[in-house]
Parts: sequence; structure tokens; C-alpha cells
Amino acid sequence: MTESLAVAIRQAIQSNPYLHGKQLTFHFEGDRLVLHGRVYSYFQKQMAQEAVRRVEGAPRIDNQLEVVRHDPERLVSSSDTLWADATSPAR
Repeated sequence: MTESLAVAIRQAIQSNPYLHGKQLTFHFEGDRLVLHGRVYSYFQKQMAQEAVRRVEGAPRIDNQLEVVRHDPERLVSSSDTLWADATSPAR
């Protein structure tokens, strides 16, 4: 997939008011886009998928977002796996 498509997808996610402040990431795997991260409701999970789906040229979406209870301690647990955005350079 192209860098311009990745930028458009990232902007669509970041500009969605229902996803404000969520640390969602994605990567391309073959002919599909895989979404990762945590949201607090199935509604937010669907809104993320719809935001991506509306981007022209977006591939098939594999929505792997996890719906979790709003528990700040759980969300910053050191045992949680951290996901890197595969489209961003390593830091």
C-alpha cells in the first residue's frame, strides 16, 4: 500500500470525534488493513472501521480492536502488549 493511503487512513481515524484520544494503530497485511488498539465500546470499534472504510482506496479491513472496560489502571498496565504503527519509522 502507498504512503499516501496510510496518511489518509491515519487522518480519518484521528479526525473521527468518537475516537478522540484513542491510541489506534494499523498495518497492511497482504490485501487487508489490520486495526489494533483498545476502545471502550463496540460503537467506537465500528466507528473506527467506518472511518477507514470511507477512505478512497482502503483495502479490506480486519478489525482487531479490543473493547475494554474503562479502567485506567488496566489500560496502562506494564504487562500489556504495545503495538507499533507499521507505517511509521521506528524510534
